[in-house]
Amino acid sequence: LTAAMHAALAGQDHHAAFQPQQPTAAAGEALAAAMVDHANSVFAELAAACPQALQPRVNAVLAQQATLVERLQQVGRRPLTASFIRVHGDYHLGQVLIDPATARLWVIDFEGEPSRSLTERRTKTSIFKDVTGVCRSFDYLARHLSRQRGSRPLAAEQLTAAFLAAYAAAAAGHCFWPADPDEVDRLLAAFTLDKAIYELAYELHHRPNWLEVPLAAVERILAD
Repeated sequence: LTAAMHAALAGQDHHAAFQPQQPTAAAGEALAAAMVDHANSVFAELAAACPQALQPRVNAVLAQQATLVERLQQVGRRPLTASFIRVHGDYHLGQVLIDPATARLWVIDFEGEPSRSLTERRTKTSIFKDVTGVCRSFDYLARHLSRQRGSRPLAAEQLTAAFLAAYAAAAAGHCFWPADPDEVDRLLAAFTLDKAIYELAYELHHRPNWLEVPLAAVERILAD
């Protein structure tokens, strides 16, 4: 479903707003710079206002801010070959409806991340923005189930691996999917971190009780 959505978004070449765009070196650097600026802004918010119970863990993450910034910068340090396209922009499990009669899936809410400007939401970018959104929501699903009494544990890592394998198989050969596995890994790592940092800000402002979920994700990234 996700690969088909991206193929549709990349296939409207009669409309300039949807034509795939080959990223230049400057575009890769701009992408990395935007991620870094966003990260620094979120880290400043965390430093200024963080739940007391998580303060020691947040402080430990903030102490490694330079390391996290360096990881984001990697996305712009080598050429990118996969085309940038218009993407969903706020893609996660909550944006997918299932028809109970046919088990068919439908994607909804294409307006992008509500905290971003309209210009940012319309900007063409890597499909990994959407791909990592789904992967991160598997983590949320697993954490949600772990909080429910009597629920069976769910391995988010297995869901993520299955989704990525299926997406790669369906997206292979399309202009938006990198042919180089190293480029896949680099984009996947950068956008996963960027998404987790976005979640830190979202949870800080809207659901402080869930702040631990993206915080744990950033901690795992630092531990790798």
